[in-house]
Amino acid sequence: MLYTLPKLAGIAFFVDQIAKEKIPFIVKVKVLTENGSGGVLVHPSRNIQDDEPVIVLEAFATDGSPFIPESNIPFTVPNCREYAKRCPTYFHTYTQAKFKHAEKEPCFYCKEIDINLQLYKKRIVKAIESPEKLFYALGVDFILKQQPQFLHIFENKEKYPLLSDLFQNSKPFIEEFGLDMNHPSAFSICHVYSDEGKSGKSKNFQLDMTREVFLKNLGLL
Repeated sequence: MLYTLPKLAGIAFFVDQIAKEKIPFIVKVKVLTENGSGGVLVHPSRNIQDDEPVIVLEAFATDGSPFIPESNIPFTVPNCREYAKRCPTYFHTYTQAKFKHAEKEPCFYCKEIDINLQLYKKRIVKAIESPEKLFYALGVDFILKQQPQFLHIFENKEKYPLLSDLFQNSKPFIEEFGLDMNHPSAFSICHVYSDEGKSGKSKNFQLDMTREVFLKNLGLL
């Protein structure tokens, strides 16, 4: 989302703009388990033309596994992202090559396994049927988990009535839609970017590309 402090303020602007401009979005969810990745689910907010501009939201979901394998790290989205830095295929990594695992030794992030994705699909559809509630709930969850220093703003109803009401009214949808980044049964957003309909609707997950592959796909390398 937008890099604003606090995050929910940027999301309020984001929601207003996509509503005014009628911009569609696509949610791509990678399902992660302690045994490996169950694949990527793609769900658009509506029918999207191939040449139409879209906003793509890449996300992680987990199967409820209590720990990342071979560690005592809780299987939360922030920790998934940190752990995935060991994987050579993970795009957002600045880890030195010597700290990454060998390609012949796949990790939970890049090892593909068979998994029933229908349950996750139902959860995704439920969430994106109410886009405003979806985005606001994600923003509230981010405040609670990543920006608690701004909680005082949303608890001050007298000084910030609109933001505090938005915060309180959106909080219940975190659990209802399965958006808690510490237990994302539907998904939790990790990466947002603009794209065109054709590539946006594909199962290609930008976070699964190395920088070299990403730049080559754009014709920049």
